[in-house]
Amino acid sequence: MAVGRPSTGKQQRYPELEELASWFDRALTDAGYRSVHEFLGRGLFEKNAVYGVFNAARLLTLESTQSLAVALKRTPAHVVPIWTRAKEARDRATLATERAQAPRVTSWAEIPVPSLALRDLLEAQCASVERLPYELLGVEEPPLSSVYVRQQVRVRTVTDRGEREDALAGRPVTEESPASTGPRLAVPVPNALEQHSHLLVTGEPGAGKSTMSSYLARSLSRLWLREDSALNAPVTEPVVPLRVSARSLNSSGSWSAVLAQAACHSFGRSLLEDPDPSLFAGRVQGARWLVLVDGLDEIPDPRLRGEVIRSVAQHARPDSDYRFVVTTRALPESELAPLRKATVGSYVIEPFGRPELEEFATKWFTAQQVPSSAAETERFLRETSDGRLRELVRNPLLATIAAVSAVKEPDRPLPASRLNLYERFCGYLAGGRSGNRNPLAQLRRRHEDNPELLACVGWLHRSRSELLGTLARRRLESQDKLWLAAGEWARDRAPENVTLVDGWEDHLWEELVGTGLLVARARELRFLHQSFAEFLSAQSHAKTIGSDFNELDTWIRRGLREEERTFALFTLAMWAALPEHDIGAVVDHLLSSLDPRRLLFAGRLMAEGVPVADNMALRVIDRLFALVRNVDDSDTADEGFEVLGALFDNPTALARLDTFAGDTNIEWSRRVSALEALEKLGGGECARLLLGELLPSVYGQSLHKCARIAVKLGDAAVGMTRRRALQMVEEPDSDAAEQTNAAEVMRILGLVTNVADLARSVLVDTKSTPQYLTRAAEAWLAAQGETAVPEIAALATDRPPHDHAGRARLAAFLNKAGDGKAAESLAIAVLDDEMADGGAVVKAAETLLAARGAEAVPRVLLVMDRWSERGYAQGVGDAGRMLKQLAPYPEAEVASRVRALLERFSSVIGANGLIEAWLAVEPAGKSILDAVDRGTMLYTFDQAWSAQYLQDAGEWAAATELAERVLRSRHDSRKYYRDYYERAASVLLKADQAAAVSQLVLLAEQNPQSAWLAGVIRALEPTDLEVERACTFCARQLVAHPRVDGEELSDALTALLFLEGESAAQPVADAARTRPELSFHQRRKLVRVLAAVGQLDLAQSVWAHLLAWQGCTINDDVRLVDDFLNAGVEQWAAERIRELIDDPATAPLRVRRLRQMLAWLTAAPARSARVDVRDPSPSQHVEKPGLSDSRNS
Repeated sequence: MAVGRPSTGKQQRYPELEELASWFDRALTDAGYRSVHEFLGRGLFEKNAVYGVFNAARLLTLESTQSLAVALKRTPAHVVPIWTRAKEARDRATLATERAQAPRVTSWAEIPVPSLALRDLLEAQCASVERLPYELLGVEEPPLSSVYVRQQVRVRTVTDRGEREDALAGRPVTEESPASTGPRLAVPVPNALEQHSHLLVTGEPGAGKSTMSSYLARSLSRLWLREDSALNAPVTEPVVPLRVSARSLNSSGSWSAVLAQAACHSFGRSLLEDPDPSLFAGRVQGARWLVLVDGLDEIPDPRLRGEVIRSVAQHARPDSDYRFVVTTRALPESELAPLRKATVGSYVIEPFGRPELEEFATKWFTAQQVPSSAAETERFLRETSDGRLRELVRNPLLATIAAVSAVKEPDRPLPASRLNLYERFCGYLAGGRSGNRNPLAQLRRRHEDNPELLACVGWLHRSRSELLGTLARRRLESQDKLWLAAGEWARDRAPENVTLVDGWEDHLWEELVGTGLLVARARELRFLHQSFAEFLSAQSHAKTIGSDFNELDTWIRRGLREEERTFALFTLAMWAALPEHDIGAVVDHLLSSLDPRRLLFAGRLMAEGVPVADNMALRVIDRLFALVRNVDDSDTADEGFEVLGALFDNPTALARLDTFAGDTNIEWSRRVSALEALEKLGGGECARLLLGELLPSVYGQSLHKCARIAVKLGDAAVGMTRRRALQMVEEPDSDAAEQTNAAEVMRILGLVTNVADLARSVLVDTKSTPQYLTRAAEAWLAAQGETAVPEIAALATDRPPHDHAGRARLAAFLNKAGDGKAAESLAIAVLDDEMADGGAVVKAAETLLAARGAEAVPRVLLVMDRWSERGYAQGVGDAGRMLKQLAPYPEAEVASRVRALLERFSSVIGANGLIEAWLAVEPAGKSILDAVDRGTMLYTFDQAWSAQYLQDAGEWAAATELAERVLRSRHDSRKYYRDYYERAASVLLKADQAAAVSQLVLLAEQNPQSAWLAGVIRALEPTDLEVERACTFCARQLVAHPRVDGEELSDALTALLFLEGESAAQPVADAARTRPELSFHQRRKLVRVLAAVGQLDLAQSVWAHLLAWQGCTINDDVRLVDDFLNAGVEQWAAERIRELIDDPATAPLRVRRLRQMLAWLTAAPARSARVDVRDPSPSQHVEKPGLSDSRNS
């Protein structure tokens, strides 16, 4: 090795130049030089420059560095990549230094006076969000600040069936996804902003998402403008708000240019001048931006929506100059995947409770200056206190519409359905005028001598409803500018006897803006609310659909997608209201299918208030009760109860729910769900009595439902539920699970002391799992507020040192709760413990990085180095997760680390985590495929996950290539391969559904493995006719496959039952009796499906077969008895069992077991008339213990 002069202490070594210095050292030695001094003796280079390179203190130009290479007999091109890496690292270090030295404000007390440009933006924003557009309704136009009611948000639980524990795959349930078993604890929006750098808030149409972001923008703007005190700031960090619509973020250019254009679009003429993009290029006056992106779902093109999502995700880094609050209706989980990261909190906005509605009503009627605001408020609350309106006005938009109606027509009853509310509100705007404004009459008086002008304006006025419908359809289907579309429509539709005179555009503008349904922004129009665009578009569609409704299935499929459900319901409801249109035919068509989603859609149509004949309504209700009685999937059952709980003014549904909730033969968790629906329908005293009867049998999550019901029913019900929770904790086998559950129940009941006591017991229990520790701490914090944090921190610190996972999770909790010091201490302890498992270390690193940012990077990299020395024995997957946490920090050089790891471990399962980390740094589809040899170096598991990550990052071509590789691979039919095929097929379907369907059918024809067919069937969610046909084809292929296993066969038969309806029911029943691949459990599952879809006779034929089985275990028989009781067929079952007992062919052991089953059945309480699944008449019942009341039922 060549030597140089000793350092004089004047030169600082830079880590980013060490690689170049090492290259120079080797090159000197290889060239035969014993020292730098000897090399300098040639007189070719300046001394300080050469010593600077040798000492890693100076970066020469590329030309000079290449000259050094030539002098040292090296190829100049070989040094280029080394120099480039050094240059990039130096640039990153320089930027990081500049960033660290840039002025930053850390408290509201430090914020400077806004610059002129920023003041202009904030003032325009304040004006734009403060005004509520009710002037044309003939009511007082209250400012937002005078009527706004603060809503809460609750943590959204993510249940992605692809994210499951898989020991072989080595992929745990994601840390970012809250446990689906957790409570629905609501917190104020400011609390959520304190816990997360960024928020994703979802909610139903009209839930208050846009108003929430408007209020945040207004509040924060007024703080900067010194119009409000910072003592009431909604967020601790001083941030500058920028509220823009998601649709306005679709322009091209840099991020700062996109934000500048979005601001112009959002604030229009309220701005004195267009803001310069440089204003948005980073922090502004030392503060971060809080970008409020409203209405992500309003971008109609999924590809464009995905680009906006990825742009937001790219800038939603921990150390970013931007914070985000994104609001949207529900979107497919796969679309939102880029936003599912640790720094983004996922929440659902809560609807109005009764206190929020009372606050809103008081503020609204006070602002209207009616003669007696208190009396009007009381009347409004009384009219909305029961029936369908009680549920409707939990939606803030619908509450506002109802309040407008109450002011406009105080002597007229309020609309009783959602559709009627929209009709009346839009009628006020588009159909009528305030008393002093009728432009047509004014024009007649002014231009009596200009018939050509009058004819033009008259036609525009008469055509406004049709034009509004056309514009609404454009809004939902494209990104077209509405004003341009309006002009095109007028020019194309003007009749021959109407001349578009000079200035007709101004009259058209006045007509459209004058409706109040469109809001002007500069010379562009937008709808007052997306829901109004949906209503008007549905109205337009309904008028064009014939009485034969040829496209009914298309509309039904739209209604099955959550994001389009409201729109489809509006369309069908308004179509049904037109003469000679038979809604009965629509409902009959829905019931002809055995797909539960279509049944639920029929129920939702009835819940919208669409008149349905009594016999047809009874068919729907019968099917719904069959579904909730028998379906295995609890989510589907909950949807069924939700629909039943919305059938107001239907005495049959009310009586049947009462009967169901009181039937002790039915499994208690379903009875609780029925009780929840009954309470919504106004069960009142009956609901209170039933709650008291049910509580002794209730455990687990159902107790949460009981608590929510109890809060609505009053203090007595709250006391009963509290006693039940405490009894549960005192049982002999109680552990942290029951204590956590009880703490959450007490939180719902509002019993702070009980919450603290129970949560404390969980935190001191050394056997508590990380999940229970976190849930208990969250319940305590939600109940008591920040005063609970010090004690929680102390208890977390006292956790046993070996509880790495628990301490790591509590560290994350404490950091979000505001105790960064305790969080850092716990996280560092886990990071420094060499015995800690990889998952806990990753969680601890995530917390430390969130707390300290770039300062924590060296410490985290030390852990990576420690893992590297051990050859990543803890798993490459954990290394990938750790690198993903480091992705926002350039100094971590994540991309180069990933490349190095892929060279070593691309053939190790879990390498997909490395690819995910790489994509978090840069869009590198081509480089990734090159690094893994087009995927050949990856396991199938990693290929499938990597394809999804590539697609989430917008690398569509690379994602498609990997997905196709997975689908063309051939493996045995081991169960877990289905998941990989499902994920790969989903990637292709999302990229190009039509092409993917054709490709999948072609591959299915080539006799693939049964696991392949099973995975593809799960990916093919029927969204159109071609997808349904493809799914049917694959299911039939799988049923006939010679190597199909029982689970695959069961899934395929269920798919055929849902797709083909009654024609498939008999073959499914036959298969459940005869196919040898099916286990007893799988046969039970199929027969419950048959019962759930209303095929009770066929279900009984299969149950009869199962009763005759000679080899059933006692567990099998107990479950069969439960199935009979839940289905309400215990009389039939008892008769069949007696027949088998009397049959000489029945083995003696089986006879003995059948006698036991008969005893269990006859010991169950006798079912009264009202218990019959087809008899809605009410009667009394007596609670007795039964099989379904056992805790482990």
